[in-house]
Amino acid sequence: MKIVQVVASLTEGDGVSNAVMALDAMLKRQDYETAIYNQRLNLQSVQNPLFSEENIVIYHLALTVDPMLRYLKCRKILAFHNITDPRLFRERGLDELRMQAALGLCDVEETPQYFDAAITFSEYSRDVLLQKGWAADCVFVLPILIRWKQFRHVPDADVLERYRDGRTNILFTGRIFPSKRQEDVIRVFAAYRLYDATARLFLVGQVASEHYYQRLLRLAKALHVEQDVIFPGHVRFSEYLAYYQVADVFLCMSVHEGFCIPLVESMYFQLPIVALARTAVPDTLGGCGVLVDTAEPEVAAAVLHRLMTNAEERKRVLAGEAARLQELQADALEERYLDVLQKCRAIMEQEPLKYEEAQQDFSELPLPKGWGGGTPVVIYGMGAAGNRLFDMLRNDARVKVVALCDQGMGGKGQQMHGLTIESPCDVLSRCLEAEYIISIQNRAIVVQVALMLHDAGIPSAHIHIYDEMGEKVV
Repeated sequence: MKIVQVVASLTEGDGVSNAVMALDAMLKRQDYETAIYNQRLNLQSVQNPLFSEENIVIYHLALTVDPMLRYLKCRKILAFHNITDPRLFRERGLDELRMQAALGLCDVEETPQYFDAAITFSEYSRDVLLQKGWAADCVFVLPILIRWKQFRHVPDADVLERYRDGRTNILFTGRIFPSKRQEDVIRVFAAYRLYDATARLFLVGQVASEHYYQRLLRLAKALHVEQDVIFPGHVRFSEYLAYYQVADVFLCMSVHEGFCIPLVESMYFQLPIVALARTAVPDTLGGCGVLVDTAEPEVAAAVLHRLMTNAEERKRVLAGEAARLQELQADALEERYLDVLQKCRAIMEQEPLKYEEAQQDFSELPLPKGWGGGTPVVIYGMGAAGNRLFDMLRNDARVKVVALCDQGMGGKGQQMHGLTIESPCDVLSRCLEAEYIISIQNRAIVVQVALMLHDAGIPSAHIHIYDEMGEKVV
């Protein structure tokens, strides 16, 4: 038996990726044979020996479910990292993420059909799955494993020298993103400056929303703290370590977390934590740190002041965090992980395999009734799926492919199947009466394309979506 972790992408520094690599290392220590599959599933994946019946897939879900997953004829465990509420993606430029989050929440409702069991990393996330139809005895809660060895690396000397100057340093780490609520962190910092005018705030993380970042800069200026709110951006790991080492306190006002690894990192660096009690944050803290129930700046600012001026209070908070950190160490968690894995296998032994049989005959596409006599068709999306659709339609007397369209390749004069790949504007200017088949596998982009076609005047009845297995998607 091999345990195969499937993740959309594997990126150093990414929270989900770090969890995948930490779990892989733990399983290897327990003599399990493992593999990590970090790419989109496709038609060939169905026949890949990695996904044979004797193996177990652990599928990490943080946004949308790969639609090919349902065809894998193997045992499957869902590792649910949670999905941000789409309503938190209201900033300009986040339309695609909002649609992906909405699709992801719809996907979650279907996961009990294809997964045998689920792991979540907080009670909050477990409750989300139960609300989406999961049976309580099939969902298990485990804290995220963290690779602590990398935290022993040497911190950046320049950062240490620059900011170890006796001033109070307040830290938050996480991408610059609306759900992280850096604007509330800045407001709390501005209120705290009434206690300590020399304090400084570090907001360390990649700018994931430029519009939101610019709004934060305007807010800091309006509150007259722009000189002391520092955005280092996405930093090297040695710099990341250094910011933790120069910090005096960690302040988190995030409104959506599936676990929140920086809280545990703060415990490691012996930073007292002040955090808003939302979503998974109370679960991760497990009774340590200081939780606040409101985002009112004065409330958290007063807590920060106590921690910076009351030695006994600070000592008590740090002692609680040290005890919680011991519970979250890999050695302490390995037995729990192995126990959950055994429980998942026991569930699997009692249930048949959960999968859909892949369509074997791809010679004819199930086209809508009424098509015939060379119905004009535009194929939108000329990746692997689009090419396969064209091969299925090229000798079909019911249709005539009149155009190939791809936003990325259109307008570059590329030829495929004897036709020029055109841009959407060029195709729409002359093919308003055609039927459009969308052949893109990224589901969020499919929604964008469908809305774009609809807005351009293509009736909804003339927009058709097919998955890679040649099945129509409603």
